[in-house]
Amino acid sequence: MKKLIFGVLLSLLFVACTDDNTKEITNPAELNVVYELIKNTDNSGGTTQYIRAMVFNDEYQMYDEIKDGGITFNGQELPYYEQTSYYYAEPEIVDDSLYTFRLTLSNGKQYLSSIRTPEYFLGSVYVQPVTYTNTNSTVSIEWTDTIAGAEVLIELYAQPFNDDESVLIYDATLDDHGSCTITSGMLPAKYQNIDISNASFRIFRKEEGEISAAYNSEEIYAYYNYIYQWSEQK
Repeated sequence: MKKLIFGVLLSLLFVACTDDNTKEITNPAELNVVYELIKNTDNSGGTTQYIRAMVFNDEYQMYDEIKDGGITFNGQELPYYEQTSYYYAEPEIVDDSLYTFRLTLSNGKQYLSSIRTPEYFLGSVYVQPVTYTNTNSTVSIEWTDTIAGAEVLIELYAQPFNDDESVLIYDATLDDHGSCTITSGMLPAKYQNIDISNASFRIFRKEEGEISAAYNSEEIYAYYNYIYQWSEQK
């Protein structure tokens, strides 16, 4: 989520809701629910962390606030933001900890879902080269805190061909052994040995939680992300 959105949400107070922006919901089988725990750290030293709960109907349109109901996170009520149509908070997300969401419908029925966060973040991350403006360069990534038997995911982004926006030029799921090497030959052919700008990568761990079978569908997951932005060659 972009820093601008974080700034807006941080500045909001709890929104008092009326019947005009609430929706009576009583049937969990009509719901599609998404719970997220996200923790981001970047190479500038910044950290953001938040939880978000979203409730959709059968057409995956976001519901208004649940009338006479709501969502709690480890027993604490999640504020609902009318401007974004989801429940949101920014608590500290702790490693190897169990988190529980409780959804209460308009008829008082309650449904539990839970997730345990990864055992570690990613520790210290080391990256070569210092600049990355041509995909002929080999990218080497190392991180210090590994989890035996776990996996990490890597995504590499850049603006090729003077495009207006960065695109995903490489992604992979790897054993969590503490290092990764990306060569030009591992990229799609159209992205090999070309000049690029605004290159960045994301290395992350993803954990999925235990879902409530009452819902039509549900996703519950925790992301631990390290995001690295290369500086441009001067």
